[in-house]
This record gives sequence, C-alpha cells and structure tokens, in this order.
Amino acid sequence: MKFAITTLTFFFLISLLQAQVMYDFQFNQNRNSTAVSTKAFLRLDANYDGFMRIRYQHPLTNKLVLVGVDVAQQIIATSPEALKNDSVTLFLSNVRILAGTDADLQLPSLLNGIYKITDSAFFPVAFVNENAVEKIALQNQELIRDSMLTEKLVLSYFSPTESFYQNLFNAGTRSLSGIEKNTRLILLAVGNTNDKEIGLACGKDIDRVVAEFRSITSFMGIRFEAQTITGSAYNKLAVQYAIAKLTPSSNDIVIFYYSGHGFRKPKDNRREPYIDLRTKEDNTYMVNSLNLADIYTQVKKKGARLTIVLGDCCNTLVEATNAESPNVIVTPKGFGVRRSLDNCRALFLSPRKMSMLIASADAGQKATSNDDLGSFFSYFFINTLDDAVSIYKKNMTWEGILSNAQRLTKYRASKTYCDKPYEQKNICSQLPYYNVFFER
Repeated sequence: MKFAITTLTFFFLISLLQAQVMYDFQFNQNRNSTAVSTKAFLRLDANYDGFMRIRYQHPLTNKLVLVGVDVAQQIIATSPEALKNDSVTLFLSNVRILAGTDADLQLPSLLNGIYKITDSAFFPVAFVNENAVEKIALQNQELIRDSMLTEKLVLSYFSPTESFYQNLFNAGTRSLSGIEKNTRLILLAVGNTNDKEIGLACGKDIDRVVAEFRSITSFMGIRFEAQTITGSAYNKLAVQYAIAKLTPSSNDIVIFYYSGHGFRKPKDNRREPYIDLRTKEDNTYMVNSLNLADIYTQVKKKGARLTIVLGDCCNTLVEATNAESPNVIVTPKGFGVRRSLDNCRALFLSPRKMSMLIASADAGQKATSNDDLGSFFSYFFINTLDDAVSIYKKNMTWEGILSNAQRLTKYRASKTYCDKPYEQKNICSQLPYYNVFFER
C-alpha cells in the first residue's frame, strides 16, 4: 500500500508549477571591527538546491574577491509541532575562492529565510552559525526574474566562459527537424484518485505529471497525447486495455506513470512492486493487480524511441500498516524557468533508443506522500526534470535526473517521521531505484 503521510517534518515545497528563485542582495562582513560591503547572487531550483556567488573588495589589497558556495536545504528531524510554517534553513558548503585571494574569509554555515507571501517565494533574511552565536543580516534583497538577468549583472558574478553565462547569452540553439517535430509523446497516467487515504495526493501527482509533459512538448513543438485513468474509470481492465492500445512509431516517446497503492506478493521475488488496481477495499488485490516489471515489458515491446515506466507506490507486503502525522506544509509558487531546446532534445529526442524502469521505493520499503505535496519521489522527479531542461543546465542526462531525484527523496524521507512518537525508530526509509537501458 502507498504510505499516506498526512504531512511530514516541515520544509518548503513548490506547488503544481515548477519554479526557481534568484536573489541579488548585500551584507557586511566584520573584519577587525571594519564592515566590508559584500554583494551576493543566489539561485535555488524548485527543490531548494542551488548556489551562491559572493563578491567584495579585499579590505587590505582592495582587489576583487569572488567566492562560490553550494546551497542546499537543511531539514532538522524534530517534532513537527515545534517547527515554524514560515521559515526555512539552507546549508552552505564547498566554499571556494574563484578569483582573488583571501586567507581570512569566514562565512557562517547557514542561510535563514522565510516564505514571503507578497512574492510567493523564498526570501533570504540572514546568515547564521549553527551555534546561533553569529548572525549577519542581509540588506537590499532583490528578487531577480529572467528578464532582469542582464549581461552586466551576470558578468559581475560569472566569467564569459562559464556555463551560466554561456547558456544565457550564447546558447546557439538550432530548431527541430521535420522528423523531430512529428514525434509524439504519448502519456498514460494512472492514479487511484478515489482512494480515501491517498486519493488527494494521487490527484496532485497526475495533474503535475500531465502538466509537465504537456508544457515540455508545447515548448519543443512536438505532439502530445495524454490518457488518464483515474476516478471511477480506475480498474485493472482499463489499464490493460490502454496498454494494449498503445501504438507508437519508432520515433515516438511513451511514458507510463502510476500513482497509487503498491505491494509485494510473498512468493514473487522480483524487485518491482505490484500496482493495486482494485476498485474497492476488498481482498482481491492478488488478482486485481499488475507487476511493474510486466508493464515495462509490455510497453517496451511497443518499440518507441524512448520508453519510461514509473510507479510511485509502496513496495512492501500488503499487511504493512499506515501512519499519520500532523499537517504543517506550505507550498510557495516562485517563478517559472526558461527552457532550453537543446536540453529537451538531448533528453527526449536522442538518436539512441532508450528505456527506463523506475520505482519510487525499493523492495520492503514504503513510498511516502501527503495531500499538499503529492508523492515525494514524483515531486522531486518532476522538479529535477524541470530544472534539467532549463537554460541554467547543460549536458543533463536521465541518469543524472534520476540520481538527483533519488537522493532528494532519500534525504527528505530520512528527515521525516512516519509515525508517532517522534523518535529514531519512526523515521522513514525510502530509496527509489531505477534501471536505464540502451539498445545497441
């Protein structure tokens, strides 16, 4: 069964539309009782991973110092009741000097921010140390939209040879060929939206997946065909019939997506879960189910250029029980991301035939979800894909996307209590797994 978390330990999440946030701001470094005026540029993707560039004039040499910093969300495993709904902490790591020299550079380890309702986005507030002794307030925070990324602003933090600059100003994208434009992306999305426990989360998943692939295909200028099996139409025969009716050409893309309950059969040692396609709560799950590996085999035989089969469901014995937690999630919106046709082409129109079998939880594990977020893995997969096809990325691969979504899901689950009391034994464990196959 899918593991229905009513909610989880607090962290900021982006809603249906994927997003990024960028800020330009100032702060003062304290050097021997002298305030050193410092500027910074922050970019976060929809998963609140990102980077920061910091620039200032060295107080002794008066020469420019440019610093790079990696930024990621830090989640503290504590009681949800103790967490604030309007605050978020980002962890700073891999601090490195990119230009100039400064042997005395010391940055606090955390960046605190809030969810600013007026901008529907993360708003950076202050640097702090983990011991909370030192605090550096930020000044003149300006939310940067794509249209504000002028060459002058970008060059103040990046060199002309860096990919961030190149992707913005020297992309050199070529248009799709006639054959490429005739490609269809065929999406079959199945969700148990009527389930009283996880139905709302499944609905979020289906809406997000359909919206993402519709948006990508519209941007690319290729054809999009979507069929959803949800609500009263949800049953095993409907799914079997829809799979049988798939007729892609060798140039097309086929994606099968499932969000709902899943389980393992005691005498089936395969790693993949069974998807539960019952129309009501009874004991027919052994019959009214399909194994994800069997679905992959059937869809793969259709011969599409790219085949993706993804199941977001539990992978435990059906007797496993569900747990509940109080609701504390907030979902800011942020701003949309400009896409790169070259990145989309590399992922969806590769001349090398490819297929993927993806499960949100490994054998013996539960898949986590909640009504605000939807399913954890689906959320991070779509957000990571959305960022991968943006102009801010280069040379992205499906393996990289899946690895990142896997990492984020594992990390978020490990900082989430699946049940009360809030103690170590009740922290979730979820590790998605995937296989990517190439035809010779």
